[in-house]
Amino acid sequence: MKTLTVYLLGAVFAQLLLLGAALTSDCAEIDHAAQSQSPSLGSCDIIGGEWQATDRGFAQRNHDGVSLLVGRDVMDNYTVCVDVRFSGAPCRGSKAGLVLQLADKQNYLVFSLKHKEGGSFAVLRIEVDPGRKITGDLCRVPIKLSNWHRLRADVHGVDICCYLDGRQVASYTFVGTPVWIAPGEKTWPKDLTSGRVGLVTVDTAAEFKDLRIVPLKDFSIIVTPQTGRRDENGDLLPRQSYAETMRWFTDWLIPFR
Repeated sequence: MKTLTVYLLGAVFAQLLLLGAALTSDCAEIDHAAQSQSPSLGSCDIIGGEWQATDRGFAQRNHDGVSLLVGRDVMDNYTVCVDVRFSGAPCRGSKAGLVLQLADKQNYLVFSLKHKEGGSFAVLRIEVDPGRKITGDLCRVPIKLSNWHRLRADVHGVDICCYLDGRQVASYTFVGTPVWIAPGEKTWPKDLTSGRVGLVTVDTAAEFKDLRIVPLKDFSIIVTPQTGRRDENGDLLPRQSYAETMRWFTDWLIPFR
């Protein structure tokens, strides 16, 4: 297991260095889509927390533990957007964001904002039974978590591409195949190719508004580290410099020192 953990940390480092240049996008078209009405509290299932309906969305008032609010429809091939802000001062490790491809309360994907000693991060990860949490991609973001920020995720099976305030910050293909360093051990037994969509907080209260979900038809916009972005010569484009990648990686690992 230690070998696998070291490999996964190295994989995150490689993704930060090699993923293609960031794209920009917004959700204006989603706000005006007829089929994108924000769900009501009564149409969702509450899995932990103290969720309340607000004028334009939801508020989660509990500052401890994991709190989930998820819709009841099993979905795939969709774009989901929501505005989120933390309520009160976040503690180290607190998170708030989107739940994607949820199979049950122990198996799902998360795109969230996370507060760490090294700063604020946008994080895309998978959580699978029994209690394994694996980060697929991350990006340090110079933002105040108490302000409103827009999260967006484009989802096509195991391929996920995520945006913060219109800027691409994370993407990954979540396929639980065996890794070369431990060929007999799969990272997780079953891929999350579809599931329920919702909201999540961890160790923080937060507010959410303008939740929108619409069908995704153009899958070509999803570019992950496994495919990469390339120039006209077919060469892989870096997301940022080696020095910046090292700073991100160091800031991410500060609590482990």
